[in-house]
Amino acid sequence: MRQIDKLLHQYGESHQNSTNVWIHGIAVPSIFFVTIGLIYAIPVPDM
Repeated sequence: MRQIDKLLHQYGESHQNSTNVWIHGIAVPSIFFVTIGLIYAIPVPDM
């Protein structure tokens, strides 16, 4: 089995737990919006 196949299999197994799925449902969108907010907050010079 290739390394990527092992990693994907392990990832799939870890996401069968309902608590893990719930945490990801909250955390992933939060991380996304915080990242967008931080990028938006970077000061850029006026042209």
